[in-house]
Amino acid sequence: MSKVAITVPDLAKKVVGKYACECEKNPLDMQDKEGQVFWLADLEDWVEEGETVCEGEVQKTTIQIPAPCSGWIGEICLDDGETFRLGDVLGYMETDEIEYSTEEE
Repeated sequence: MSKVAITVPDLAKKVVGKYACECEKNPLDMQDKEGQVFWLADLEDWVEEGETVCEGEVQKTTIQIPAPCSGWIGEICLDDGETFRLGDVLGYMETDEIEYSTEEE
């Protein structure tokens, strides 16, 4: 098993309605911004790579934070409503990938 961090991306995809104009569909630059996290996936849920695992509320805009890989939600570091910034680790994914040591024994 290996752990992969779920982090706040540089550019975050916004949640918009189907009638939103093109300017509203542009990703939100997270530089110098903070928001509150709200989890859609629960601890030990299986999620696919790219699936939205949590949303963030940033300056009255909802953003999606995708799973960096397929696997289980292994740890949640920030609970619902807690504040995050760019690069913060929100949680960790557990994968089935086997880690091989490159060091000689």
